[in-house]
Amino acid sequence: MLLTLLAVLMAQALSSVIWLSQLRATQMEGLVTSARSLAYSMAASVSYFR
Repeated sequence: MLLTLLAVLMAQALSSVIWLSQLRATQMEGLVTSARSLAYSMAASVSYFR
């Protein structure tokens, strides 16, 4: 019984670690996309006013 409980807790902890790493990767990807979009927008504004 104790071994089963320990195995379940370990599996939940492992899945939480994987989920958090995926979440961070997704957030970083979104941040890079937003920064790239902002840079393109600024470049377009600069070239428009030239």
